[in-house]
This record gives sequence, structure tokens and C-alpha cells, in this order.
Amino acid sequence: MKRSKHLLAFTKFVCSSVIAAAMAITPAQAQQAYPNKLVKLLVGFAAGGPTDNAARVVAEALAKQLGQPVIVENRPGANSQIAAMELVRSKPDGYTLLLASNGTLTIAPAIYKRLPYDVSKDFTLVGSVVGYPHVLVVPGQSKATDLASLIKLAKSSPQGLNSASVGHVNDLTIEWFQKLAGITLTRVPYKGDSAVISDLVSRRIDMAFLAPNVAIPLMDGKKLHAVGLTTDVTVERLKAIPPLKDAGLQGFDMKIWNGIVAPAGTDPAIVKQLNTALKSVLQTPEVQTKLAQTGQQVIIDTPEEFGRNIEQESVQWKRIVKDANLQLIE
Repeated sequence: MKRSKHLLAFTKFVCSSVIAAAMAITPAQAQQAYPNKLVKLLVGFAAGGPTDNAARVVAEALAKQLGQPVIVENRPGANSQIAAMELVRSKPDGYTLLLASNGTLTIAPAIYKRLPYDVSKDFTLVGSVVGYPHVLVVPGQSKATDLASLIKLAKSSPQGLNSASVGHVNDLTIEWFQKLAGITLTRVPYKGDSAVISDLVSRRIDMAFLAPNVAIPLMDGKKLHAVGLTTDVTVERLKAIPPLKDAGLQGFDMKIWNGIVAPAGTDPAIVKQLNTALKSVLQTPEVQTKLAQTGQQVIIDTPEEFGRNIEQESVQWKRIVKDANLQLIE
């Protein structure tokens, strides 16, 4: 009987020790094991757009680098707010990420009175991915062939020209452009690029700022003509098109970019691992070539550098909104 009591006590001691040891090592093991399951990369736009294109190229490469599937899930709507809020509500465990644009991180805070998210509090920055210009295009048969002739055409028209606008990024671009060019543009809202393309080609609209992956095929087919780029680039596919700031629109410089963010509270070790993996894949010729084919140029940085860029650009867009006297969106 006495021996049985000693055996029972010893068994309890061993079990307690094993449990304590397991509890002690489980967090470290979990951290080392990341990722041990599928990773979701949210995109706040429909499939086929520039952000979606970058997401799919990078997700495929990241999956190989991380050793786990990385799938792209499109959550379009409300100018990317739907995708942003899905990320905010997700666990900060590194398994749900968002490929956000500067439309979400810097422009929306400048143009909306209220947002359901706070960029500085609700997101953990991982790193930038790509940057690209918008291409100012006109119909292939337009009288405007460059910036000077476009401005001349706008000034000679009693009502000015009309410009397609898909979302607040285009709205701000148009307002800034017409202010610097000294012309009048009427913003015509569209829900997507397909309708814009149809109206441009048929000359029902005068001009538009399009993403390179949308504009390039139509430029190649002579259906659209490129007037200029919203910023300078080194991507070979776009080097023949002059930046608008070099063509006479001094001070006009607008780059669209995408970067990966995680929910607030994500473990710094996971963020570091993701940033290291991201920088590694962005340095590969395969990824750079795929992105360059659609006019996108990789941006390789740290979370800290990414954050400084967001801060600087946020100040810029707030100034532009104020100078253009734009009414904030409710």
C-alpha cells in the first residue's frame, strides 16, 4: 500500500513536469514553426487589376520561400475598406495579410472625414512590394498627342475636357492635374476600368489615368495614346513615355504603390521573417521580370522605411486635398 502511494506520487510528479515543460516550450516551438499552415493574402480590388496582379506574382514566390501555400483572396468594395477591416478583425498570427495600396494607407485618410480603421493603430507594417505610375491616356484618334497639345485642347474647349475617374485615387489625381495645368476637367465617375476603356476607345470620354497593365495592351493596339506618366520609372516597358513633370507639369509626381500589412499586435519575429522572405523574392529576376511586364517596379525596404514613406506621403496628400479645396467624403 505504501509502495502504491509512492508510485502514485511519483507518477503525478512526472506528469506535472511533462506538462510544465510542454507549456514552457510550446510558444517557442510555435514561433519557430511559423508558418505551419496556409497564409491568406487579402486584396481590396477585383481580380485582374494591378494590385491583384502583384499579389499573385508575389504570393506564388512567397509560397516557395515560406514552404506553405499563400493564396490570394479578393475582397473588393468600399474603396478597399472591406478588405482592410477583414484584416483588422483577423488574429495577429501572421496567417492573414493584406496587400494594401497607398489609396488605403495614405490617400483615404486624407480624403475621408472618418474611416473604420486607423492606419497608425490597426496595422503592422511588413514591407513594400511594388510601385508604378498611372498612364495618362487619350483616344487613339485624339487631337492631343502630348501634354502641350492636351492643355491647348482643353483651353480651346468651352466646357474643358472630361476625365474618367475610378475611385478617390483618380479623383485626387485629376484635381491635382487640372490645378497645375491651369485647365478645367470634369470628373466622370466609373465603377471599373472596362467601362472606361469602352468609352475611351469610342471617344465618348476625353482622357483617363489608367494602370499600366490596363493601358499597355490598348496602347500596343493603337486604340489609346499615352500622353505621359504620373511619375518617372525605370521599367523598360514604359521608358519611352515621358513623365508629366518633365513634359511641363512641374511638381506633379504621383506614384501608386502596394505594400503588405498585418494586423496590429503581430509578433515582431513573424514580421521580421515575412519581411526577410519578401525581400528575398523581390530580388529574384523571375519576380522582377513578371512585374515589369505590366509596368510594375519592385520596392525593397524594411518595415521602418515603409512606415516613413507612409508618413511622408500622408502629409503630401493632405496638402493636395487642402490646396485643391476638395470636400472631404463623409
